[in-house]
Amino acid sequence: MHAAEGLGVKNIVPAYRSSDLQPNDILTGVSFASGGSGLDPMTAQVQGVIWIPDQLNDFKAYIAKLNSITGDEEKTRSIISNAVYVISAGNNDLGITFVSNPARNSRYTVFSYTNMMISWTQSFMQELYNLGARKFGIMGTLPLGCLPGASNAIGGICLEPANAVARLFNQKLANEVNNLNSVLPGSRSIYIDIFASGGSGLDPMTAQVQGVIWIPDQLNDFKAYIAKLNSITGDEEKTRSIISNAVYVISAGNNDLGITFVSNPARNSRYTVFSYTNMMISWTQSFMQVR
Repeated sequence: MHAAEGLGVKNIVPAYRSSDLQPNDILTGVSFASGGSGLDPMTAQVQGVIWIPDQLNDFKAYIAKLNSITGDEEKTRSIISNAVYVISAGNNDLGITFVSNPARNSRYTVFSYTNMMISWTQSFMQELYNLGARKFGIMGTLPLGCLPGASNAIGGICLEPANAVARLFNQKLANEVNNLNSVLPGSRSIYIDIFASGGSGLDPMTAQVQGVIWIPDQLNDFKAYIAKLNSITGDEEKTRSIISNAVYVISAGNNDLGITFVSNPARNSRYTVFSYTNMMISWTQSFMQVR
């Protein structure tokens, strides 16, 4: 949502399969994502959601619809090639399918399974490229051992073996993203690291319990980054241009609700779900304003 807003397109990116989808939505971007899905066909099957190759089929259908709206194949190709594709896959494959399904963890080691995930990623990216996509932001996995399903099982403490698996995959993915820039001519792929501050949230108690970087402290890091950027450019105007033209992808709230509110009496005995979510929106407003 924030990526589209940052690009000045719209506030919300609607789902491609939404019954309320309008022609203008086709022109300005949609989401093909399906929460709970993954690269592994078994992940989507178990979760009852849309497998990534099926999302790719939706993208092909989207291109056909886009072309019928523009009535101009060249314009369609321009829209597809200039769009930014934000891709997140792997969390559910590792956190659900590999960990809990004997059909995977009895057949594959964590090394061979993550290699297979990278192979699936390569194929998916090649397909997108063949369809005309050129600009990609590829997200790594969260610290899986700090997610509610893992940490709540051991009293709210992050499960380090699960985090180690996530780090292994993320390193392989980062290397593959660098490789994509070489093997897909004319494309640009960046790896987005969301592991370092994964487990954090808007609520200060979330970061405190998880032992990670609270969002306002991440904001302080951003301020320090601006100072470093300015020292590199040596030009405040250029610095401001870089900052204002950047796209900021923001994800917050999962851990506040899934860990802090659900399991902490200091929150769920003091606030209703309505008042707590209102407080989360207030924190979000403050964060966006300061930024």
